[in-house]
Amino acid sequence: MTEQERNELIDKFLLNELEGLELARFEYLIGSDKELKKSLQLELELRSALNEKSDFNLFKSLVNDAQKEYFEAKKPQTKQVWRAAAVFAVIATFGFLIWRSSVTKSPEYIFDNYFEPYEAPTNLRGTDITNIDDDFMLGLVRYDEQQYAQAIALFEKAYSKDSKNYTARFLMAVAYMGLKEFEQAEPIFLELISDSSHLFQDQARWYLGLLYLTDNDTSNDPAAKHVWTGLKDTTLKAKADQLK
Repeated sequence: MTEQERNELIDKFLLNELEGLELARFEYLIGSDKELKKSLQLELELRSALNEKSDFNLFKSLVNDAQKEYFEAKKPQTKQVWRAAAVFAVIATFGFLIWRSSVTKSPEYIFDNYFEPYEAPTNLRGTDITNIDDDFMLGLVRYDEQQYAQAIALFEKAYSKDSKNYTARFLMAVAYMGLKEFEQAEPIFLELISDSSHLFQDQARWYLGLLYLTDNDTSNDPAAKHVWTGLKDTTLKAKADQLK
């Protein structure tokens, strides 16, 4: 794949223009094409940086407009006026920084920017699907479609028939998070963390910590850091470090 083809494919993905087989192919390529994955990450980081710069430029524009209206229009300009302008600018700048910090640390901002549904194993080619529970199979489809309420009901049925179906149990908790039903998700994540007989230990820790930061209960914030101390996956640890 050429660089131009990669860029065009990424643009279509970010504009939500990929559907069906095209979207499935893109998701497959992200997992197999390192250059495509790297290009996507760079594009996302660039857009994020541009958004932040845009916010700051807007703020500077507002400050400049206010300065012109209240100070520069008043002639003659005295030292007292310039001092007042300087004080105004400093206070406004600190106000903006405090506002920016509060926004980026708000539960809504953290959830919108860090919550990503765990990828469901919907590609079962090469698997003996005759031994897979029907409710579980349909639950995976509904989960992948982000029909979380339906997925939860189906995963619940599948788990009631097989208490070792940790995938159903884990995805059930993630689906609850997708619906922001944190009180339902928390005990499931805690249950999974306390059980070492499955492969979702790190993922459960990551989502539980994220839950504690986004459930609008600030008393839970220290619990997030405590949960994340047990992370072993380097990618999840890096994400957690951004929020500590």
